[in-house]
Amino acid sequence: MSVGAVLVDPFDDQALRDLAELAGIPVRRCATWPFDLTPGERVISTIPVPSVHAGRALGVVVREVLEPGLGEAWPARTVVLEDAASDVVAHLSGSFDPRGSLVAVVGTRGGIGTTSVAAALARVLAEDPIAVALVDIDPVPRLRSLLGLAGGTTWGDLTGDAGPLLPHRLDASLPVWERVRVLTSDSRGGPRGRHGAALHALACTHDTVVVDLGNRIEEVDAIGPAVCVVVLAAELPDVTGVSAVLGPPSEGRAVVPVVRPGSLSTEEVAFRLGIPVVPLGTERGGPAASAHGSRPGDRPRGAVMKAARAVAKACREHA
Repeated sequence: MSVGAVLVDPFDDQALRDLAELAGIPVRRCATWPFDLTPGERVISTIPVPSVHAGRALGVVVREVLEPGLGEAWPARTVVLEDAASDVVAHLSGSFDPRGSLVAVVGTRGGIGTTSVAAALARVLAEDPIAVALVDIDPVPRLRSLLGLAGGTTWGDLTGDAGPLLPHRLDASLPVWERVRVLTSDSRGGPRGRHGAALHALACTHDTVVVDLGNRIEEVDAIGPAVCVVVLAAELPDVTGVSAVLGPPSEGRAVVPVVRPGSLSTEEVAFRLGIPVVPLGTERGGPAASAHGSRPGDRPRGAVMKAARAVAKACREHA
């Protein structure tokens, strides 16, 4: 079956038409939605699309960002034409893929140190000459407080009527912590259903995106990470929970358990899970360390950073 494309552009932009020709596939033009789509057609739209097609189309801003109407949305993948000609051609040719990998960090319970591990991991990965982002989908701004962030775009700014998430524009607005761009909550709450679009945008411009899922193990499959880091206590209920929800490492996904001290030995946890584990010792100073301004990674020889370096090594091996 031949593959074609649909160019939805009431502006009739010449540069966009030239790029469509460059892709070398049949292109038909429509001035507006709706219209019939065949299964193999790729879609470029310079205006908001019906929500049902938001995952299929590439949004291209050629004049201004138009506000979506009822039942409409900008596609999760949206670019500015003058900055992203290659992305338009890549989408039409079927090769528009994020360059970065997603690393999910999830805990078996609250208060187990998931956010500290996620932040320390992002900090370690950013020691290499690569672009790293850290995302927290928790509606409570724990990460923002832990890192001491002030200013910059948060989930509260990315509401459903805020327009498309343009990768480079989003990057420029985020606060930076230890060479890591951070997207987290503030007093206005969490992502409100926009985390899929934000993760896609960040993966287009970063080599690694670390996602702090808190204790939402059920969200791992929806995120689709290349690596899943699971923080658990060395207790039988935690081990059983990890085994039941994640099972063995799925094809194309690495699972890295990070184990806090408990009634079981680290060796027994590894045996029960059937995969190597990373031990996470007690940080010197305990909870008081964070209360006195110590951020994840501020103790380069501490327990959290030691574990983060071991996890980072696993992430690099599965990049």
